[in-house]
Amino acid sequence: MHGDGSVSGRSLLEPFKVGVDIIDGLGKSVSGHVSYDGYHGLTLDLATVLDTADAAYNSASAPETVGRAIGVLETGECATLKNLIRTRQRLSCRKLSAFTSSYLITEMFVGDGVFDAKCDRISVKFKGLLEWMDQRPLKRSIDKTSDKLTVEYTNPKMPAVALADGSTLKIAFDYTDERSLIPTEKFTLSQSASVNIQTKAPSSFDALYLKALRFNRLVMLATNTFMPLMSIQVRAGGDLFGVFGRYRAYGEAGRINYLAFNSRYTDVRRNFSSMVNGWFALYAKHKASLDWYFGTWAQMERLSLDMRFLRTVQSLEAFDKERNTGRIPSGKRPKASGKKNKQDRSVLGKRLESLLEIPYRTLETGATKEEFVEYAKWARNNYSHGDIQDPENPRQYAVDLAKNTKRLELLMHGNVIHELPIPDHVKDKIMASKVLQLDEFASAIE
Repeated sequence: MHGDGSVSGRSLLEPFKVGVDIIDGLGKSVSGHVSYDGYHGLTLDLATVLDTADAAYNSASAPETVGRAIGVLETGECATLKNLIRTRQRLSCRKLSAFTSSYLITEMFVGDGVFDAKCDRISVKFKGLLEWMDQRPLKRSIDKTSDKLTVEYTNPKMPAVALADGSTLKIAFDYTDERSLIPTEKFTLSQSASVNIQTKAPSSFDALYLKALRFNRLVMLATNTFMPLMSIQVRAGGDLFGVFGRYRAYGEAGRINYLAFNSRYTDVRRNFSSMVNGWFALYAKHKASLDWYFGTWAQMERLSLDMRFLRTVQSLEAFDKERNTGRIPSGKRPKASGKKNKQDRSVLGKRLESLLEIPYRTLETGATKEEFVEYAKWARNNYSHGDIQDPENPRQYAVDLAKNTKRLELLMHGNVIHELPIPDHVKDKIMASKVLQLDEFASAIE
């Protein structure tokens, strides 16, 4: 645990295990542990020692699902556990009879009160945000006559954006405290940044979380870097809660190359407000395709290459449908028609040709659009429509699939960047870095 033993201030990237007494939600008071795996996964393990008076204790005492349970952690903090699903239960009858059970927890709010109120603010830190902001609060200068080094500190500006729905999005820095700006012998300067979203009127946690997550994805798009969430805090009814669980993130925490960002905040400083508002409007129109694209990105290390290929193709198809119709089909089952299925197979090529019309190079040197489209159609049919064939040359087959998956990811990235309201030279810079990565990848696997 941290110095004060608290859970609410811990990073989402660090696993922990903490004792808990459940005081409400399970029908009786029971003790156990909450375990957090560092990948947004939460588990509640409970154990009750039974005596002869508990002979009637059975599975009904450990319900299969629990909408909400309230507990007190061994740190003294209150915790609200949401949407518990039982995964295991066992009755042990040896020297002491004991009943144990385990639950998956969808999300956990840790704070001083019981979380039932609407939220009015969310604060999210994610890895790489400070580096993307590229703020330089320290300025060094040397007096040539005395060789004296002077370090001047200036509080970084906190950019704020008024969102279309009346909310305010602000980037906050932890080192903007003006009470003590004079370095001492043991001077330390904490460095971190968070995105804070303040609502005009109290809102649901889900609505606020999705705003923060989408901003995180905007920075991922601009940098071409997966940036895991580090902490989530939400204010509700005057109480402040740390939030754990919710969505699983499989990216490795230590993989960020801060020097390889495709762009930074300083590239879009003057366009930051229009960029953010344009992004939220773009996401509202392309929710299905962008959720699928970023979800694939986050789970990349857990997906086989063929699944990455298929999911990226699906993202592109959905993006084109949303762009042309403003929505994707409702999911209602269509009437049976062999002709329509055949037509659906051929429409992929037309969609890819349309998506290739963006003003960026989306293929590595030497590749043609015709080759790319034909391969995508063939591979999609091979994996998605049951036309599965054994490759004559498995290694070359894997190389071709890997290259074309990268091409599809680049095409999706380019189409989204093209829609962003940022200067063309910034778009060109972002895409030039992305294309260079494709060229290097293609050369490396040949």
